[in-house]
Amino acid sequence: MRPGATGKLPQIRHDSTLAHTHNNLREGKDGGRRNRMSIYFRIVLILLLLLVAGALIFLVTWDVPPPLDPINKVLPDARFP
Repeated sequence: MRPGATGKLPQIRHDSTLAHTHNNLREGKDGGRRNRMSIYFRIVLILLLLLVAGALIFLVTWDVPPPLDPINKVLPDARFP
C-alpha cells in the first residue's frame, strides 16, 4: 500500500455513472441536443426513401422497348380437342 493511502476505494460520483451519462445523451444536457445515433438513423432513412422513390420514378417513366423478334411456336393438333 502507498504511504498515505487509507485502504478505501474511491467514492463513485453519481454524475459519472453509465446510467446518468446515458440519460444525458437521451434528454440532452442543454435540452435541445439529440442523440447522434438518431440523427444518423434519420439521415440513412431519408437516403433510403429517396433511393426507393427514385427507383419507382425511373420504372414508371421508363419506355421499355417491345421485343423485335417474332415468336413462332408449332402447337400439335392433339393438344386441341
